Amino acid sequence: MAAPSEIYEALLAHGRPGVLPAPWDRLACDPNFVTLGPNLDSLLSSLTAAFSPQDLAASGVVVADATGALSLAPLLREPDQFVRGLRQAANQPPYNLLAGQELVAPQEPACAAVLQDSQLRTLRTASAPDVFVAFTPQDLRVLWSLGLPAIPGDALATLDGAALRAFLQRLAGLLRPASTKQVQGHTFVDSPGEPGPIHLVFVHWSLATLELVECDRAKEAINHLTRLHTYLNIALDNVYLWRPPVDTLTQFQFCLRYGTSGEVRAALRKSADDDCHSLPCTLKAPPPLPATYLEAYRRVQDAGQDDFQQQRASAQLEQVRRRDFIEPLLERAGTAPDPVERQRYFQLARMSELLHDETTRLIVRYRGKGPDPMGASPRERPGDDLRPLSILLDQFHALTKDLKPWPTPPQTTSPRRPAWPVPRNISSSLASVPQSSQN
Repeated sequence: MAAPSEIYEALLAHGRPGVLPAPWDRLACDPNFVTLGPNLDSLLSSLTAAFSPQDLAASGVVVADATGALSLAPLLREPDQFVRGLRQAANQPPYNLLAGQELVAPQEPACAAVLQDSQLRTLRTASAPDVFVAFTPQDLRVLWSLGLPAIPGDALATLDGAALRAFLQRLAGLLRPASTKQVQGHTFVDSPGEPGPIHLVFVHWSLATLELVECDRAKEAINHLTRLHTYLNIALDNVYLWRPPVDTLTQFQFCLRYGTSGEVRAALRKSADDDCHSLPCTLKAPPPLPATYLEAYRRVQDAGQDDFQQQRASAQLEQVRRRDFIEPLLERAGTAPDPVERQRYFQLARMSELLHDETTRLIVRYRGKGPDPMGASPRERPGDDLRPLSILLDQFHALTKDLKPWPTPPQTTSPRRPAWPVPRNISSSLASVPQSSQN
């Protein structure tokens, strides 16, 4: 009777070395990943000649149909499928096979089974506490090939509370193995000590294609963990979401094109430190809406390079803009007695939206931009880009110059002193406002 590990070893011996997807294909793939190739019939014949049908079925490598005919498991028949052997020690046969995001013999969730792999335990050290969670086979292959410990994340969307607690406890135990020492002829086992904090880093973008696209399976897992955290009070303080900004993707592309695998790995590690947000923190309610547009804009400035805080502050800036600029114009349009005046106020509201969108586009494009990061010549002056903004400003001015002055509400009480004096030269006053932070 053959053990499943023998069958797994024989299957891997028929595989061909794996490769990484473009643009990562200039780097070497982790040799533990193999592709079974196009000739799956030859592989099946070789396995059935070496092992009994009962042993093959028990290993999960083959399945039998109603007539008893054997075929490779569906996971292994998928085109361009990459398979990895999971080993408790480098010199031991594999205890299971990881095909894509799933196990060939699924006795436990794939995310938990991978924690026993010796290479993952070796890569996870006290100086590198991150364990990445990948939701595509391509991302998983890239991370392992760069020497970054990673686990498949699909199963996290199905764990119940007890299973998640057990998984997190096993994850916290990924510490250096206990060592032995000799003292006066006696052998003592050093305690590994208290488990250090391990950061479970969700890859919430497409690492394989270097694109900021969200994966549906990642969102399912994040939403499921969020509910477990909220309803079952499961602590997720060391669970992080990793989504780098666009400028960092440019850095990855440059390092991948001109750097070594070590330099690419260093860039990814730095981004994982700088561009991560704790999952519980993302669930907190945003601060109250700013009282003024200037305060909302300062929050955007204060967010700096924090991508999550930048998105939240920008959303609040948009809400304040609508509250203070767009809605008053729309309200005025609804109450204006003159149809022509009413139409102009509607046009002003729309024009105000276009002006804001165009200004934001220019700020995002030219903020902090110098020479092209890929080594091209510096950007030309943005004369052509400013032309649409100039046209919008001319149209806005043309709409306002013939409008009647906004009526001042009658004062029923003695006038109060304004909360702050309105300067005559408003532009010089705004220029004197200190900038608390600059991008």
